[in-house]
Amino acid sequence: MDGVVRDEEAVDRLSKTFEINPDFWIARLMLARIYIGQSRWNDAIAELEKARATSGGNTETISLTAYAPARSGRSDEARKTMDELQNGADQGYVPSYNIALAYNGLGESGQAFHCLYDAIERRDVRLILLKVDHKWDNLRSDARFLSIIKRIGLE
Repeated sequence: MDGVVRDEEAVDRLSKTFEINPDFWIARLMLARIYIGQSRWNDAIAELEKARATSGGNTETISLTAYAPARSGRSDEARKTMDELQNGADQGYVPSYNIALAYNGLGESGQAFHCLYDAIERRDVRLILLKVDHKWDNLRSDARFLSIIKRIGLE
């Protein structure tokens, strides 16, 4: 089945979820991921803001709230959110993978790789997404990325 058709099906099902519970942040996060995949940045950002408001500080919502604006050219907004993410790391655990994703959105591949290496050391389960998550497509031809994929056994 075509990916666009599946996206439409997912959006339809998520819409039904919002009829039951409009504040279900995980569904908002899923909808934002679909919009990110479609480069619908404003829609993604709107959903991420809703998810973030009700998620209780979930760091994935924060990292994507940096990633999406960065990819849409709103780097000042993204850097402000990135600062929040890093300040959160000073106060508690923020997965290195999530920080890497935000750096990747900002186009700071060196910092993103630094965080990915840290994620490997911490055995961050999110690393299993590297090979399939399109948010990493821009780094796939980089020797460092290929090395990470090999190192964690995803080749």
